[in-house]
Amino acid sequence: MGLKFQILLVGSAILLGLYLTGFFTPAPPSLDPGTGWWAKEDQATAKKDTSIREFKITFSQKDQDDLKRRLQNTRYFESLEGTNWNYGVRADSMKVIVNHWLTNYSWPKQEKVLNQFNHFKTNIEGIDIHFLHVKPKVKPGQKVKQILMVHGWPGSFYEFYKVIPMLTDPTNHGGTEDDVFEVICPSLPGYGFSEEAHKPGMGPIQIARIFNTLMHERLGFDNYYVQGGDWGSTVVEFMSLFFPQYIRGHHNNFLMVTPPWMGLRLLVGHFFPEWSYPRIRDRKLFSPLGERLLVIMRESGYFHIQATKPDTIGQALTDSPAGLAAYIFEKFSLPTNPDYINYPDGKLTERFELDDLLNNVMVHWIGGRFTASMRSYKEIIQLYPTLMPLQRLVITVPTGYAAFPHEASGTPEHWLKYRFANVVSYSLLPDGGHFAALEQPKLFAEDLRKFSKATEEFWKEQSKNSEFVRGHHNNFLNVQPPFYIGRILVGSFFPSLVVTSERDQKRMFPFKDYVYTLLRETGYMHIQATKPDTIGHGLTDSPAGLAAYILEKFSVWTNLGFPDCVDGCLLEKFELDDLLNNVMVYWISGSITSSMRLYKETFGNFYDITKYDPVPNSVPLGYADFPQELTFTPENWLSYKYKNVISFTAMPDGGHFAAFEQPKLLAEDLRQFTTKVEEFLEKKIKFVRGHHNNFLCVQPPFYFGRILVGSFFPSLVVTSERDQNRMLLFKDFLWITLRETGYTHLQATKPDTIGHGLTDSPAGLAAYILEKFGTRISLHFSDSLDDCLMEKFELDDLLNNVMVYWISGSITSSMRLYKEVFGNFYDMTKYDQLPNSVPLGYASFPLEFLSTPENWLSYKFKNVLSYTEMPEGGHFAALEQPKLLAEDLRQFTRKVEEFLEKED
Repeated sequence: MGLKFQILLVGSAILLGLYLTGFFTPAPPSLDPGTGWWAKEDQATAKKDTSIREFKITFSQKDQDDLKRRLQNTRYFESLEGTNWNYGVRADSMKVIVNHWLTNYSWPKQEKVLNQFNHFKTNIEGIDIHFLHVKPKVKPGQKVKQILMVHGWPGSFYEFYKVIPMLTDPTNHGGTEDDVFEVICPSLPGYGFSEEAHKPGMGPIQIARIFNTLMHERLGFDNYYVQGGDWGSTVVEFMSLFFPQYIRGHHNNFLMVTPPWMGLRLLVGHFFPEWSYPRIRDRKLFSPLGERLLVIMRESGYFHIQATKPDTIGQALTDSPAGLAAYIFEKFSLPTNPDYINYPDGKLTERFELDDLLNNVMVHWIGGRFTASMRSYKEIIQLYPTLMPLQRLVITVPTGYAAFPHEASGTPEHWLKYRFANVVSYSLLPDGGHFAALEQPKLFAEDLRKFSKATEEFWKEQSKNSEFVRGHHNNFLNVQPPFYIGRILVGSFFPSLVVTSERDQKRMFPFKDYVYTLLRETGYMHIQATKPDTIGHGLTDSPAGLAAYILEKFSVWTNLGFPDCVDGCLLEKFELDDLLNNVMVYWISGSITSSMRLYKETFGNFYDITKYDPVPNSVPLGYADFPQELTFTPENWLSYKYKNVISFTAMPDGGHFAAFEQPKLLAEDLRQFTTKVEEFLEKKIKFVRGHHNNFLCVQPPFYFGRILVGSFFPSLVVTSERDQNRMLLFKDFLWITLRETGYTHLQATKPDTIGHGLTDSPAGLAAYILEKFGTRISLHFSDSLDDCLMEKFELDDLLNNVMVYWISGSITSSMRLYKEVFGNFYDMTKYDQLPNSVPLGYASFPLEFLSTPENWLSYKFKNVLSYTEMPEGGHFAALEQPKLLAEDLRQFTRKVEEFLEKED
């Protein structure tokens, strides 16, 4: 075997091992929307203003004259002959538009149109947010649904002007009194009359947070609908993900769901479109693949420049009204119908009134924020690593999708389930494109009404189960942790690495025996999951056959050794009359066939069921583990699914039919479980309100592997630049760890040995303690002659700390803590797998030796309310940087109280 082949083989084995063990699995994404402040630097300390102020759109005569002058002096280039709009908006088209703008477009008239609805502004997170708020006229007692409608780029709130009357006055527009909406249309930050963020980082999550603040805190809505297209689509999607407690329903007309194996689906769909896209209309979205890629390449040049250098092109568009109109109008032509590119006028006025299009342009011209609006693209690209993991999470808010046929990008109906758990409506509209609300307002409004009716029905069904589950007791759980097969493979050789209890190790391994048993005992499942009716005929017609089919399960599933008995040892655990009573239930009711169909229904909807497996379950769980149960879950695997395991009982005897076979054991375990549930729920009333820390050491799965990879490719392991810069080469990490942990080794093994000298020598005690104050502030302080102690501390403060140990004589007993911890290492680390839901705040000081990257916290802590990258400080932060620590603690406690208030 050649050396190269050996290297390839070994390398492949390592990569496979890393994959199977979960090394490449990203950290579960956090659902903390965070906080922000986007004001200018000189307004950083401005008092928070929560008022809502009326606003009118105005355009002074001076500005009107300036616009007219610019339009009159427009410079035109010469278009190529016979190119239609293949090169973009033609010069002759622009001459027509500019002429209309100068001679036919009446600003006084359009100003009244724009101001026909009530406009407001409110300051959220330091910037003014503009919005329309249109209230319907209703009869006493008439129910009104609130809806937030969010536009995209290069549109504006004006896109919804034709739809608003249809929603607020439905009875005069083809609807009923039950269809009435109260409409709120905000301008995205940096669009039109909403102030832009004055620092980077304003992405869709941040906008979602701002708009939820608008709806929930400023306007007081606890339960409202959302609707969006283009960027608005992304914003309302994230609102539904981050704030499902407030969102009643989510309607969208521009969803882009990426299913698993997207690339493979596209490739297969290119050659066999009917395999990937059962609906003919969907095939046009993706096939033929080559043509679609060329169209995407052709139409995404604006995206590229706006995602990289928006300010470069923004200067021209801010200065030239004709240039601005051309840039925007081209988007209203082709996304409305891609075929319009082949017409000399782009068929711009085929679907829109020119005044409506110019009103949208005027919003951007008057607002003067078009460059800021284009920055949305750069922000989302820069935030993509943060956003991408969130695409894996399932949204449970009721969702409706309006699929307009000329939308450039869409989602086939059968793909929606990968992202949305409750799709209550999917409409294939007969006509319309990207700007559907402005182009097809009637279709748009009708679909919204249809969706809201479906949503109300959904919640009506949900309300039937309004009482929550207090506890969940089970004796047949099958939890499959991440990389289940990989774990089983490793466990075949090293069982203790996979399951902790000796009882579980003996039951699961050797794995080949376990697999053989499963294969032998699951034939019934195979046939019931595929052809239940085939076997059902004989069982329905033959009492003896029915009894044989059922009683065989009562034998084998009670004890895998019972098949070796001549009589199946049935009567060893059961009374024959009891077994026959169970058979008679099926015989009298004739229900054996329908009962078996449950297997087919389950496996037929396998994906729909298993997609909920990663969703954690916080209902208190009790698990009765009977030793003869064929399929079981090791105790240390339960935490992958169940976050509050309050009892796990290793039963001394019993199998699958525990309630029948061991009623006393099961009843006693259930009594103990219910007692623990009530204690658990009572304790939840009084609990730790919050947990603030500045020295966390969360070790994610395969910690050292991550450190090794991070030594060369830090961005693959940690997300923040600061954490990446703190990543050391693995050899340096090991060296520093070895250099700085001698005291840990000694105190964890022989604390009393060193304790004598430290108890007897004040100078020795001071030296031992003060060295830690030097190196724990900065690893580089040890290179200085005086350890730089006085640079950060007062000597008297340090000596006061030494005196506490000297006067009390407690240095030895304090060091014994290390030995106690490491002596009980296993008992402590087994809790590392358990998630912690207490609200957490972490103050990350830059010179802390052992720190936890922000994206690692979610492996342990489920409610990270704050993560502060401190500008300065090390291990002894309270003594070195008391002001920074106190301020962070104050901010954290405020966030905790807000969090708990929302939880209540």
